[in-house]
Amino acid sequence: MSSAYPAMLAPPGAVKPADRLRALERDFLRSPWGGSASLYLYLSVYLALEWSSQFHAFEFLDIALWNPSPAASLVLLLTRGLTWAPLLFIAGLLSSVFVHGDPHSNLGTIASSALLALGYTVLAGLLRRSGFQLGRGGLRDVVSLLALGPAIALFTAIAACGALVLTGDIPRDRLLTAITHFWVGDTLGIVIVMPAVSAAMLLRSHFAEAGRGSLYVDIAVVAAGLALALGLMFGLPRTDDHQFFYLLFLPVIWAAVREGFSGAALAILFAQIALLTVTETVNYAATEFIGLQLLMLTLAATGLLLGASISELRHSQERAKAQQAEIGRMGRHTAAGAMGVAIAHQISQPLSTVATHIHVALSQTTGTDSQSREVVESLTIARDEMRRAMEVLGRLRGFISEGKSEPAKTDLSTLVAKLGDVLRMEARGRSVRIGFDLAPVPPVTADGIQIEQVLLNLVTNAVDAASDRADKRGRVLVATAAEGRAARIIVEDNGAGVSPEIADRLYEPFVSTKDSGMGLGLALSRQIVALHGGRLWWEPIGSEGTRFIVELPAQDEVR
Repeated sequence: MSSAYPAMLAPPGAVKPADRLRALERDFLRSPWGGSASLYLYLSVYLALEWSSQFHAFEFLDIALWNPSPAASLVLLLTRGLTWAPLLFIAGLLSSVFVHGDPHSNLGTIASSALLALGYTVLAGLLRRSGFQLGRGGLRDVVSLLALGPAIALFTAIAACGALVLTGDIPRDRLLTAITHFWVGDTLGIVIVMPAVSAAMLLRSHFAEAGRGSLYVDIAVVAAGLALALGLMFGLPRTDDHQFFYLLFLPVIWAAVREGFSGAALAILFAQIALLTVTETVNYAATEFIGLQLLMLTLAATGLLLGASISELRHSQERAKAQQAEIGRMGRHTAAGAMGVAIAHQISQPLSTVATHIHVALSQTTGTDSQSREVVESLTIARDEMRRAMEVLGRLRGFISEGKSEPAKTDLSTLVAKLGDVLRMEARGRSVRIGFDLAPVPPVTADGIQIEQVLLNLVTNAVDAASDRADKRGRVLVATAAEGRAARIIVEDNGAGVSPEIADRLYEPFVSTKDSGMGLGLALSRQIVALHGGRLWWEPIGSEGTRFIVELPAQDEVR
């Protein structure tokens, strides 16, 4: 630490505060933290926020009910690292001297600035450890900020105000009031400005992708909602400000529903700025304003949680759609491969028969005249070409059927749950209800992607069957169960069932229960299950409906 720090503990009046701060800044600039634009940018932003946030200060000039400057400190530490923590101490000293007019004693200013720097460095460290990330706006980030921000702000307020009481800068009988104001101002600054910074980072890419028309509509609706709510709160001659405050929830909820986390965060910031501006204009009493700020804290928490939840839901839906598209693509490729195998198999049989007849014809052609020799020559060429065609088909069949597999320890219940969103979307699109009954099952050794393809094919068939019901009460159930040392996936539907005409040939290629079906899905699914050492079979359910069962051996049963 710089040698200038002990000098700051000299008796009051020994050195002028401004000279002391300039010397400290020079020492810092020579340190590893200095020498970058970030230093001057942070100090400028911090001092500007301190200057612009002197709304409804209580008896103490540097304790206000809205203090966004700690958010600037947290952004610095989260983006640049905790080694920048000493800069928070310098910013606190500069603010006290140049913005607030040095309202405390030298010792009080130094002690409170040091405790503030320490408190918010601890908060930044805890946010880092919790996985908080600026510019992400996830539900986990919001919960971490709402849990850690107010808690550390409270401890920091107690420590800083306690130090000012010990130095005689705050009367002892005003300690609780000072702590309350300190905590409310810093907490609101953190939980409103930090999400707004994340929202701004997210919206940079959003603006480039989305049109501006919807953005202008959202801004207009939020602005109109804020104007209406504040007009009713402060424009009527007789009104309950706290009761009409809840009208501010409407534009925030609108923004959250429309734009998710980003919209909610920015709407909350605009609401706070508008509330501060109006209350300062009408000379609203600080003793009453603290109640509005506590309501604003409730609004911020509600709006951020709602917006983050909506963003998480949309991201989940996008991931499900992407996963469904990928599985569909793999299914098409797999079906094409299965078609190639089936075609090669079907063609190889008649070719083998033709080759046999050519061989018999050659053995029976014994003439020595020129015509007989031409027949023998033609038959020989046909035999050789037939053998070459069969060899090509054999190689093609082997190439397609011998695909790579990546077996690993797999929990079938987890696999089904992973595909839950995709399966629900598949059923919802056909107006079919789908349910899940996932029980603990022994792990199996399987290629998860291949088993997913089997499951998707069975559920798609079940949904198709259930959607054909005339009463539109189609239902599909996907379950997992343990059967001895095996694990099962069960897919049931209440469709028309399997017709007796094709029941015995259901797993053959090009045999389908659907008019537009290719008849490859079940054949391929059974082949995949068989390659895993398992079984796939079906059974009727009463007078209507079908149950397909996939059974795979447990992991320790596989040899």
